[in-house]
Amino acid sequence: GGKGWPWVAASCAEGLTSVRVKGLAPGRYVLRLTFLEPDPVNAGARLFDVIVQGRKLLKKYDVIHSANGRMRSVVETFRDIEVEDFLLLRLRPIRGKSLLSGLELIREDLPFPGPFVLQEKEPWGTKGTRALK
Repeated sequence: GGKGWPWVAASCAEGLTSVRVKGLAPGRYVLRLTFLEPDPVNAGARLFDVIVQGRKLLKKYDVIHSANGRMRSVVETFRDIEVEDFLLLRLRPIRGKSLLSGLELIREDLPFPGPFVLQEKEPWGTKGTRALK
């Protein structure tokens, strides 16, 4: 359950401290980060800061709290990320190890309409299903 593409959230890098994406064209980008807590822990057990290009975008981030539970994905979207040649994402652990399931970069300042934004209308896998009694 949760938000975003389930196959992206199904993967996970735990304990990651930084990601550098090189060879990018200079410009403004949309950054989407996908998270999912796979472990049987409570909210607050894992906290970390998310820093992009030296700017703290998420402070004391708690995946369980943001996703409304464990095993639920959440996508955090940030616009107007300035890039010269590379993107530097840092995950600074505060409690426990950091998590990251997916990173998506979309060029924002191209000469055509902006990136397509997903609008989820129903939770994944619930369309046409009925609850069992």
